Amino acid sequence: MGIIRQRGHFSYVVMALLEPDYVPNVTAIERTMFYLTIIGQIIKTLFVFLGIGVMISVLPLLAPVPWFNFLPWIPLALVLGLFDIACIIGLFQGRDWAFQLTVTMACVGFAETSLAWSPLVSLIAIWIITLLIPCWAKNEFYRRVRERTV
Repeated sequence: MGIIRQRGHFSYVVMALLEPDYVPNVTAIERTMFYLTIIGQIIKTLFVFLGIGVMISVLPLLAPVPWFNFLPWIPLALVLGLFDIACIIGLFQGRDWAFQLTVTMACVGFAETSLAWSPLVSLIAIWIITLLIPCWAKNEFYRRVRERTV
């Protein structure tokens, strides 16, 4: 994804610059779907940090992940939780990278489930992916990106 974005493909900023006369008309359902995506990301982040809180009371701080012995379990879950926070902030601000990071973190939600010992994280990740499948949330996000760039 990084190589694709480096070449200027799949970039909302590039789309906004190529369509300077386009005025996005965002409906109430598109705005609602966008806010539901943000709410889902917030809930997923809360469950990740709740799981980290449980893990801190059970595991040593630098206990290795069983399937990757070179990665510490709690810090890895913490880094993924911080990426989730970055998704929320980026979506609110209309950052171009935030949409792709949100999609990526929703897919990584299955790994977050096992790292944070929280089964609800995978269900919320599926909910976020389901909200992002139609173009409704994307239209509101594109409007926010256009406001930042144009």
